[in-house]
Amino acid sequence: MSDASGSQEAARQCARDYHNRRQRKLEALRASRRPNPYLQELDKEDARRQFSNLLQAVTNFRLSLEAITGGQWRSPVLRKRQFSNPRWGKALNGIRPLARFVLVPIVSGVFVWVFLEPVSRDWIASLESPVADRAAVARRCADSVLLRDDKGHMLGVMRRHQEPDCYGKHMTTEFDDQNARAIAKAIGILEGRFKRTDPTLFGIDMVGFARLACFETERWLRGGFPREHASQGKKKTICPFAGTSPMQSFVEKLAGDPHPQKSLFKKINYLRATAIFEARYLRGNDTLRARFLSGQSPVLEEHGGREYGGRLAAEHLFGGMPTSLGQKCLFAAAAGFPLRMPYDGASEKWKNSVNARLDKAKHRAASKCVPKLARSSEEQDEALQEINAFELPAAHLPRLSEHILMLLEDPLIFPTIDRTDIHLTLDAELQRLVEKSAPLFVQSMVPGRSKPDWLLAVAEIKENGVLELRAAGASRRGLLAGPHRSERGVIRHHLPDIGLGSQAKIPLVLLGTRKGYSELCNRQIGTISNASGPSAVSDCESDPAGFVDIRFATARSMNAPFAALAEDHPADIRDLHNVLNWLGPDMGPTGAALGIGRTPSPSQMMTLAAAIDEGRFGHPLRSRGLSIISSEAGRAIDLSLAGYTALHGSKAAAILRAPLGPDGTLFKIGRHLSDVACRLIWGKSGSPEIAGGTTAMARSATLVAECGTRRFVLFAMITSGDNRLPVNIGTSQLSGMLRPALEYLAQADCATRPGCQISHSNGETS
Repeated sequence: MSDASGSQEAARQCARDYHNRRQRKLEALRASRRPNPYLQELDKEDARRQFSNLLQAVTNFRLSLEAITGGQWRSPVLRKRQFSNPRWGKALNGIRPLARFVLVPIVSGVFVWVFLEPVSRDWIASLESPVADRAAVARRCADSVLLRDDKGHMLGVMRRHQEPDCYGKHMTTEFDDQNARAIAKAIGILEGRFKRTDPTLFGIDMVGFARLACFETERWLRGGFPREHASQGKKKTICPFAGTSPMQSFVEKLAGDPHPQKSLFKKINYLRATAIFEARYLRGNDTLRARFLSGQSPVLEEHGGREYGGRLAAEHLFGGMPTSLGQKCLFAAAAGFPLRMPYDGASEKWKNSVNARLDKAKHRAASKCVPKLARSSEEQDEALQEINAFELPAAHLPRLSEHILMLLEDPLIFPTIDRTDIHLTLDAELQRLVEKSAPLFVQSMVPGRSKPDWLLAVAEIKENGVLELRAAGASRRGLLAGPHRSERGVIRHHLPDIGLGSQAKIPLVLLGTRKGYSELCNRQIGTISNASGPSAVSDCESDPAGFVDIRFATARSMNAPFAALAEDHPADIRDLHNVLNWLGPDMGPTGAALGIGRTPSPSQMMTLAAAIDEGRFGHPLRSRGLSIISSEAGRAIDLSLAGYTALHGSKAAAILRAPLGPDGTLFKIGRHLSDVACRLIWGKSGSPEIAGGTTAMARSATLVAECGTRRFVLFAMITSGDNRLPVNIGTSQLSGMLRPALEYLAQADCATRPGCQISHSNGETS
């Protein structure tokens, strides 16, 4: 027993010695390890949540961990560990990098792609999100219209939609499909990838989002330092501090929350909103996606905070579409991080910000975009030179003046206009002159009391049968006729209470020439009542002395002779008014003579004058741009449909020269403008009256002028701003509005002819 007990005790002692030796070795091994400053006591629930967030950021098996982090991931938790058993520890240390960089991304990516993607895509996209709805409204409200002159230069910009729910300061116009794809591709290169593979999780490029997930995980492991410390450079991080994909960042900006220092969970909410936005409005279409990325990106920022994007920004930066590689890369580099525009009187802080943003955009374009898109070394060198030499334009973005904005709001809601680029044929210098000189003249002419309204338009008669607007100004929108949208969305036009008066006699002059009248009856023997009211009755058969020359009647704008003409041919008057598209009730012969009832708009009167002057009979005369002064679509005029020929037109034009003669209503206008190189050819005035025909409520005139080799139609009007008060001016005072425009047109035409000089009344030449 003693021998057995001794042997057992010896075995126990041997085991204790072996255990002690093993413990000493393990303790020595633990003591030899380097301390890890990143390891902390982790809450299990927090750890699970952070790992779940990181897993959701993986899009598919093509997205490796290196792509997520830009090759900068160095996880302190997954560092190489030293194992006590050297035989299998070496093998595990070799497998761990493979698992870290290959197996984990593949397994998690396949799981997301195969299981999560098909199940969640439709479900996520069907969710209602106020963020996506706000972005959609802001996108629609940001849609703007480019207004160009006759040379194609950008004159101004205005919003297309004016609904009350529109808000925000972003303004943009879309690119065409080809340029949109090219710019979206450049944006994708700089911000991630445009369309990596199909399907991508929710159709969104997730590279930037995964980088942010990486950054948030590192920030959590290091004690949760403030996010802004990383963006401000106060905290060096292993993971790059980046935002999200381009489309998601633009949705955030449109939704009104573009602040970069958002939490990961807020980013997840915007990720969901972006998925809903794309499924609902872009429908997974690459072309629509490219338009969104290239058009909605803010590229320019004014000092007032307004941001511009798309073609509007490109027009200002490059004078047109971004055609070269350097321009496309520079535009993409500024997308989402807009270039600040310099301005006079800017503070040093603003000037430094302008230079800093431009330098950053140049660096990104030259270092990241150009090398990847250049097809040859020559193209790359050319693009780099263009980027380095680029400077921000000194001029501000063009703005619409108050007057032209008032004029343009109405026609832009027409269903026939569905473009973001409208060619107005305006002469930029003449437009500025009209907007500056006309209101100053009217204010100086009628000081105090009721402020009068005014309208001035200049259009050129082209040889191809088109009347093109060159300039237009008005004191307020809808001066004569404004639009009215019915319950079904159809636009109707209310006729003004005060029309153009005796200008309505121009069609009556046409009718007189067609009927072969050289004289009209001016002997009124009474009135006759009908459904439209009392009409004049004339009888000159018993007394030939009652006849008056049609030229004299036109010159003095006599009512009775033209009322008698209309009374004899009511059906012809109705046919002519129908061809001219004049609206309103038929008020009988007197109404036709006085311009009451079926009355025209200024644009219709100008188009009629151009058709008569050019002899457009059998070949419709069209107008371009005139709709902005009358809120109408600009219907073509073909007088041959009512039985008129070019011979009738030439005779009518000859009769309409009479108002400029000594006995005419336009004689003083012609005399006041006799020193202007432009020559007035013919015209007609109108003066709607109240108080029994003794007080004028408006003075207007349509004139045809010849300026060298060019012919123009001008419309001028001054009307009372109060229906109870007269305008209290004479027709001759319209010359003050017309003079600056005619002088400009004369000089512009003379400049195109070698050796041309204009003599002025003061003896000077120009």
